[in-house]
Amino acid sequence: MGLLGLDIGTSGCKILAVSADGGVLGEKYIPHSPGHPKSGYAELDSSLIWNNVKRLLQYAAGVTSKNPATALSVSSFGEAVVPVSENREILGHSILGSDVRGEEYSDSLKEQINGEDFYEINPNIISLCYTYPKTAWIRDNNPGLFGKTDKFLHWADFINFMLGAEPYTSNSLANRSLLFNLKKNNWSDELFKRTGMDRDKYAGIADGGSIVGVISRELAGELGLPGDMQLVAGGHDQCLNALGSGAIRPGSAVCGIGTFECITPVFSLMEDVQPLRRMGLNIEHHVLPDLYLSFIYNQAGSLLNWFQQVLSGGGGGSGGGPDILQLEKEIPEEPTGLFTLPYFEPTGSPGFVNDMCGGIIGMKTSTTRGDMFKSIMESVAYYFHEVIQDVSKEGITFNEFTATGGGGKSVPWLQIHADVFGVPFKQPEITEGSALGAALLAGLGTGVWDNAEDAVKGFVKIKQVIEPDMKKHRQYQDLSERYRKIYQGVRSGWV
Repeated sequence: MGLLGLDIGTSGCKILAVSADGGVLGEKYIPHSPGHPKSGYAELDSSLIWNNVKRLLQYAAGVTSKNPATALSVSSFGEAVVPVSENREILGHSILGSDVRGEEYSDSLKEQINGEDFYEINPNIISLCYTYPKTAWIRDNNPGLFGKTDKFLHWADFINFMLGAEPYTSNSLANRSLLFNLKKNNWSDELFKRTGMDRDKYAGIADGGSIVGVISRELAGELGLPGDMQLVAGGHDQCLNALGSGAIRPGSAVCGIGTFECITPVFSLMEDVQPLRRMGLNIEHHVLPDLYLSFIYNQAGSLLNWFQQVLSGGGGGSGGGPDILQLEKEIPEEPTGLFTLPYFEPTGSPGFVNDMCGGIIGMKTSTTRGDMFKSIMESVAYYFHEVIQDVSKEGITFNEFTATGGGGKSVPWLQIHADVFGVPFKQPEITEGSALGAALLAGLGTGVWDNAEDAVKGFVKIKQVIEPDMKKHRQYQDLSERYRKIYQGVRSGWV
């Protein structure tokens, strides 16, 4: 039998078809890009992406002809929603979280309820990027569209709805709305009352992994898929990435290294959630029952690319400078003793620092470009190590990391992470886990496997485990503490 995992991102969508015995039957990616109708606006053409998804599903039907697809689940980025009618009409574009519209509504919510009380209901730090500010903007600035909309559906849920499911909202995506009660696993009556939003515009909650429908006869015929293919609720892409990377128990974590680095720890919900609020961290449901996760993220690969482009004359290598692989070969064996402040652009959670600057501290005339390059790698790890130390005091443990993303293929960078954190880093054969996680969830939801351990056993194959050098770890502990003091000193003089 075949299982399909679909991942919808802000810059493209991907289908992964697998067989239940652990084989990959095929994968395909179609890019897309946000539109910017006005300065500060960012939105996706919902109809265009739906057509791209149908093309991907037609491809999947072809590669699963000998192993017919029995189930599909969908992973997607959070926050953004698609307005749809009761008759499955797409009514408009999807406003992205990075869009400037809606700030007045998030600001108003901050005035109505203090952060501590809000976090007890919906453990997020209120900002304009979430669903509520965008839909409130539509309500007050495009009442015609708002009136015609039967439901605002997050992208993973929208895809299954268009395929034949009744409207629903995955719980991990509902948490990205600012209208969800995490502990009750349902919409919050209080937050709907405070915001004045119409609860009928949002579909009922479905847990990740629950069966939400069967593909419609019409679309099964159009796409060439089995008429009994079941549709399984998916969720937020970071949650599916955790499943697809094997982060399925408390103490495990994903370290996704790309343009940004995102560390996603998995844990059981603690009684007192306020310490995480004070650190600026969110909490949301995993796609697996009784598990939760959070996100710690900041610049990563973008800094290495910046450094490489500066050396090459700004042309990404066209100026005759070294490429990334060459720079990796030049890094020294021992810790550099340099400190790069990775604040070249605004940071992510938990600091959300937007009023700093970057810099490399400790350089001498003997400093090489390999030293500087490794210093960037080290200091990105220092940034996360500092947060991990603080979070660990609140009972969230980090026993192992699985590396994903493009940076997860760099053994030198993973070795630096392992040495700084003092924890092993696993390098999987498949470093893009969201689509795989969706495929695994499709199988879990339809009873192909009894539990997540059995599901990941055949798919999450580890290429190598990078163990920490404990001598270097002790050196890095001292350097990490010096990094913290340097950052605090520079920041106090900068702002």
